[in-house]
Amino acid sequence: MEEIMLAVDVILQALIGRSTSKVDALIMEARNGEAQLQILDSALYCALYSVRGEDTVNLRRLAELLQYTQLISDSPEYLGPQERESWIPSQGEVENWRKVALEEN
Repeated sequence: MEEIMLAVDVILQALIGRSTSKVDALIMEARNGEAQLQILDSALYCALYSVRGEDTVNLRRLAELLQYTQLISDSPEYLGPQERESWIPSQGEVENWRKVALEEN
């Protein structure tokens, strides 16, 4: 079984993407036992952080993706308030993830 680490833009595509063929294919592979999907908790945070108020969010698609995903902690047990500030992505990163997630495939 292939292990696939999902990037922020793929998670964001599940949330707000108009074309979800990449996400749907990954879900199908995982459902069929062909792939083990993995998400770092910082990537999930960054994807959620990148959602804007005016976006149409598909929580059902995200839930289905998470159903077949192993969440992996990439932070220590406890992060103090100062360390959590380092999780905030730059505006450039957010714009790039959104551009990729909203591309029509």
